[in-house]
Amino acid sequence: MRFWLVSAFALLGATTAMLPADAHALEAPTIDEETRNSARKLGDEGNKLFAAGDFAGALDRYQRAEALVSVPTLGVRVARCLVKLGRLVEATEKYVQVTRVTLPADALPQHVEAVEQARTELEELKPRVPTVTIRIEPPDGPVTVTIDGKPLPPALVGAGRSIDPGRHEVIAKRGSKTKSATFEIAEGKSEEVTLDVGPYEAPTTEGGASTETQDALRIAGIVALAAGGASLVAFGVTGGLALSKESELKDSCGEELACGPALHEDADAYNGLRLGSTISLWVGVGLAAAGTVLIVVAETTTPQANVGFRLGPGSAAITGSF
Repeated sequence: MRFWLVSAFALLGATTAMLPADAHALEAPTIDEETRNSARKLGDEGNKLFAAGDFAGALDRYQRAEALVSVPTLGVRVARCLVKLGRLVEATEKYVQVTRVTLPADALPQHVEAVEQARTELEELKPRVPTVTIRIEPPDGPVTVTIDGKPLPPALVGAGRSIDPGRHEVIAKRGSKTKSATFEIAEGKSEEVTLDVGPYEAPTTEGGASTETQDALRIAGIVALAAGGASLVAFGVTGGLALSKESELKDSCGEELACGPALHEDADAYNGLRLGSTISLWVGVGLAAAGTVLIVVAETTTPQANVGFRLGPGSAAITGSF
């Protein structure tokens, strides 16, 4: 018993020795001084460029610095550059990102101040962001919309979308029809742009027939061929049974099949098989012919084509106008 207790305590001690000495050892590795110094230099360069009015250059330096050391002060400076460049939508999102930063209890005062500045400047910026609503007429049917070459999500068609101030181009495509429009929008304004792309039309093949019409005719043809084949199989079965029954009746009733009352049931069964065999033959031939014609017509019909199949007693016919 003593041996097991000693072994357990020894194992516990060895495991404890492998753990970090304190909680700080579990934290992510700190940024080395060289990287931090490089980020500071990039930030200083950005400050000089911003003061000189080179907002694009300042944005580049701030973004590089932030990629090395992500702190709220750099995030706010990036957002300010975006505002100066007229990229208000991006600036809004950057401010939001900074406001969501969770600072430690011992955060530097300038970082705490930067988060507060982001909240204040975000509220000041929101009313300045323009909104555009793209409407499509008629509204029903699939449509693809782009603004400045970027796809507009279907959920935003007919709804307000934040956009930067300036000149923009919107393009809407529905089937083979394309409509475009350009519009100018200022800060804080709302605009509506309506594009009439016409009703949705099913895509057509080279011959002019709609693919929906062709598919329907093709499916109907396949079904008719299958049903016709089944009817011809039934013809073969009932015909064989009828011939067998006829042979039996000739043996009992003679070649004229003049059967007495005792064989009337057999005679009725024979007549039923003959009738069923004949009907199966005509139906099978008619359906097979109809299926063949429908499949052929599916490749050549036009949108105005009106194709139908008529089956009557002893007859089958394809009707239609092209």
